[in-house]
Amino acid sequence: MGERVPAVGALNGKRIAVIGTGALGAPLAIELARNGASELRLLDHDLEPGNSIRWPLGAAVWGKYKVLALKQYIDQHYPSCQVEPFVHQLGGTQELQIDDEVLEKILRGVDLIIDASASHGINRLLWDHGQRAGLPLVHLGATPDVTGGTVVLHTPDGGCPVCLQWHREEAQASIPSPPGADSTDLIQPPGCTERTFKDADYDLQELSLQAMRVAVGVLSSGKTRSESTVYTLALRDEHGGAMPPAWETSALPPPPHCPCMHERTRNEDANSADEPEVPQHM
Repeated sequence: MGERVPAVGALNGKRIAVIGTGALGAPLAIELARNGASELRLLDHDLEPGNSIRWPLGAAVWGKYKVLALKQYIDQHYPSCQVEPFVHQLGGTQELQIDDEVLEKILRGVDLIIDASASHGINRLLWDHGQRAGLPLVHLGATPDVTGGTVVLHTPDGGCPVCLQWHREEAQASIPSPPGADSTDLIQPPGCTERTFKDADYDLQELSLQAMRVAVGVLSSGKTRSESTVYTLALRDEHGGAMPPAWETSALPPPPHCPCMHERTRNEDANSADEPEVPQHM
């Protein structure tokens, strides 16, 4: 099977953590398994029937936790990929210590972290864990009205989520915000306790597929690229009309005043202090 698609050979032997297995993370997890990832560690906490309108698995898994349903599907269709599910809600009502314990388990020994949680707080938390472990992080998310979205590759030496916000809001706006970034166009369906966006899965899949390309690219490079990169998606033109998916690529360097620069220095100092002193021979 690998001979048919040599480009994805980089996934062989790789362990990947996927945080968030909703309409973005679940299709991506299936693609990773289909294309040869050796181990997936999946974290999420729910599955509601209404989600299935944008979820890759349908009525047969209603009432099952997302990560358990995905494990069952991948075990059946792509048995060479080992799936370890984590039924957990980061930032939930439990003690934060439990979050740390779960993240320690799910991130131990992985080659790549993927954040499909749609949460700015979790994105920052995962960047912090990845930066300390020297791991690349791929983040993907859509705007509320799904007229655009972003896929971001954060590297240990590149810009962080705060850097991205700064580049978007500076006077030059060196990195564009995706269309709909300021939208509050959400709906609350009858019988649902939470608001949700209202667009379809075929637009969201553009983000999942680009995240797949980025994951294969960073794992194929043999070493982590030094520069973080932002891929900005537009699905609507300036008049709000539908258009073919258009991507814009931007470098994400860390500005010198970003707190992440000081955090890197602290981590480097801590790592140096942990290294045993090499005896000097005269």
